[in-house]
Amino acid sequence: MASRQKINQTRRRLKTVYKCAVLGCFLSTFISATPIQGAGPTTGASMAVAGAYRCFAAGAEAPFFNPANLALHDAHRWGIHFLGIGASVDNSAFSIASYSQYNGRYWDEADKAALLNRIPAEGLILNGHSAMQPLSVRYGPVAFSTGFVAAARGSIAKDIFTLLLQGNELGYEYKFRPATAEAIVMTSYTFSYATSFLAEKSYLQRLAVGINVKYLYGHFYGRTNHMQARACTEFTALRADGVAQMRAARGGNGFSFDLGLTGELSDSWRTTLTLENIGAQIRWHKQTEGLRADFVLDDTNVDEIIQADKEWEDVVTHRDTTYAIAAFTTHLPMVVNLGAMYHKRRWAIAAEYSVGVRSSAMSSTRGRLALGGEYRPWTFLPLRLGLSVGGESKFLFAYGLGLRIKAFSWHLGAQHVGGVIPSQSRGLGFASNFSLNF
Repeated sequence: MASRQKINQTRRRLKTVYKCAVLGCFLSTFISATPIQGAGPTTGASMAVAGAYRCFAAGAEAPFFNPANLALHDAHRWGIHFLGIGASVDNSAFSIASYSQYNGRYWDEADKAALLNRIPAEGLILNGHSAMQPLSVRYGPVAFSTGFVAAARGSIAKDIFTLLLQGNELGYEYKFRPATAEAIVMTSYTFSYATSFLAEKSYLQRLAVGINVKYLYGHFYGRTNHMQARACTEFTALRADGVAQMRAARGGNGFSFDLGLTGELSDSWRTTLTLENIGAQIRWHKQTEGLRADFVLDDTNVDEIIQADKEWEDVVTHRDTTYAIAAFTTHLPMVVNLGAMYHKRRWAIAAEYSVGVRSSAMSSTRGRLALGGEYRPWTFLPLRLGLSVGGESKFLFAYGLGLRIKAFSWHLGAQHVGGVIPSQSRGLGFASNFSLNF
């Protein structure tokens, strides 16, 4: 009886070992490849209207969203945008409320099933976004701006959570759906120019055209190229193996172009079309390296482990190998944005549709529709509200306000991913920026 208890105890310990090995192989690569960073230009005002901002953007803020707006009539010739910063994090399954509900308590089978039901079939998806606009200076239709963008996106297979929460079925070989991860951190230096034409058409009063020419300096890039794992449990034997490969770099440069069009259909209606990241690419040539991580738990007989008195290091073999690779080039996917706005003296409402030509840490092929509005009860206090559906976040609710005192402006914005109430949201974001107009 004692021998059988020892065998069962050893079997349980071995199950724990290979569960942790499976998860560790994936997570060690995932974490190293995806620091919590971010994507895209984000200002206080743009976040407050859920991103439906390319019709709104004006002055020194225009190059970040639509360079064509530099050519629109403006009472101010000079503009300075500075100290812009924004960040957000979200996931595809769990809210703050669900974390509070399950944290620190015993999970019965119903709890485990409820947790697994929250995770979509494609796995737990994690996103991190941050962006900074240290400075943008505009004079008339010309502007120069700097921006810092960081983006990360990763996923963990749902089968890993199933294994951890429900244990493993005897004789069944688990083949884990690959986890993925991608991260990029870069700085841009942008020259912008725009011009406009009187259309003199019944359906179009003025057409503005603008272009951004960007020099891109890449600070970091990492992406998983290959991931797979499998595991199987017999009554007295265990086996599991997995491998992950990625490439990374810590320096590179390249160029990119943005094209913007803005049409003023009437005194109240405005439409925009922007193409971002045209021909965008970065050649990574500094500290380029590949990483291979793998683990193996051989066909291991529980009785043999007990008889040979083996150590756990003799059962699970794990190794990491880093090696130099040649310089490589990454292409940033082009993003298409189409928007429209209706505005009056004290209020405005805008809609915008965005879609990327390829999914990456900075874009998604899932189209996103955003709706945002601004109301000014007083000229110095714009109040903003927005929401979006689609894209990776599926649902996003946003709000914010601004403060305008003569030439000075300060804008704040916040967003909730997946819910209107913060505690029911799967992610949160915040953004702020300052500007001067003369």
